[in-house]
Amino acid sequence: MKNQLMKGIVVLSALVSFSAFAAKGSYTCEAKAKEVENQISYAKAHGNTHRVTGLTKALLDIQQYCTNGDLEEDYKEEVQDKLEDVAEREAELAKARIKGDPDKIIKQENKLAEAKAELEKARAELEAFYAELKAK
Repeated sequence: MKNQLMKGIVVLSALVSFSAFAAKGSYTCEAKAKEVENQISYAKAHGNTHRVTGLTKALLDIQQYCTNGDLEEDYKEEVQDKLEDVAEREAELAKARIKGDPDKIIKQENKLAEAKAELEKARAELEAFYAELKAK
């Protein structure tokens, strides 16, 4: 159990460390590594040694800890979290409608729209992940 917790922490920290470097549009481990390699080349070409150092560490983290299975779980969890957020916002909107306060209704409608947009973004990322896997 403790070993799994430590592995999870390491994977999470690796994902966080390279997520800042990987461009949007890189959804699989291989694509993230390729993007970081491209950024390393660019940083080297421009003499940015500090960035090269950070990117090299990020690349090592990706190569060592990233698995597409873990990424898939993360994407699925994000979709599930966003589904729960939408359900919460729908319930809050229903309460506001029962109370009949127009300002609260508008506020809750806006929050619901935002939650739905975040859900669609999470779903799009999951679909892009699957598309990238399929293209391999």
